[in-house]
Amino acid sequence: MRRSDVNIYEPTRQSIAAIVVLIFKFVKRLFDAFWPILLVLVFQGRGSSDSWIGIVGVVLGSISLLGSILAYFKYYFHVTNDEIIIQKGILKKTNLTIPFERVQAVDFEQSVIHQLLNVVKVKIDTAGSAKSELDIDALELPIAEQLRSIIIGYQKEHQNQDSKEGFDLTTTEKEERILSVDIPELIKVGISQNHLKTAGLILAFVGAIFREIEQFFTGFVSDRIDGIEGFFDNESGTW
Repeated sequence: MRRSDVNIYEPTRQSIAAIVVLIFKFVKRLFDAFWPILLVLVFQGRGSSDSWIGIVGVVLGSISLLGSILAYFKYYFHVTNDEIIIQKGILKKTNLTIPFERVQAVDFEQSVIHQLLNVVKVKIDTAGSAKSELDIDALELPIAEQLRSIIIGYQKEHQNQDSKEGFDLTTTEKEERILSVDIPELIKVGISQNHLKTAGLILAFVGAIFREIEQFFTGFVSDRIDGIEGFFDNESGTW
């Protein structure tokens, strides 16, 4: 069956390209969790650090790959007449149900990775939620558009003209643009959204340099003092 013929009224997986997207997500999460350890290894400055960096890289890469594959095969979504249902979870199973009447927006996004893989990320916002209620990491555009059309169709049939919190159908139907983010923009956003982490990395880097300098001068001064003491000890022995 071609992916364009997928019946989203039955439990359906994401595009196979989701594995690649998930790998990048897992790597980012692991880096966010373990970057202090990696920083210590990088600035340790000892011969064994290179091998440790390699081992850590292999371990984190393996965990990311395995986690991404499991996450892909354990993630299903489908729609009914009035709701979208998500089943996901590797160790902890989660069933998420979102009624169409609560949906306020269905947006598509494309990062550089999505553009290369020719897929989109689907974000579904609901009433009373500060962030997107549901993210589908990678779907082919025709399937994503089908999902949005189903939700909009339901909203049209059940729209309450007097409701002030209803779904903005006109805006949603006209809005067909897919958000595309190029690499320079991603770098700018990454720097702006992670300025605290960047500052922490800079401080850690500076701290590591100062520690190396301190250790050098401490050893240098200690050696000179030992040399002076040894000289006087030798001289006193001849007196």
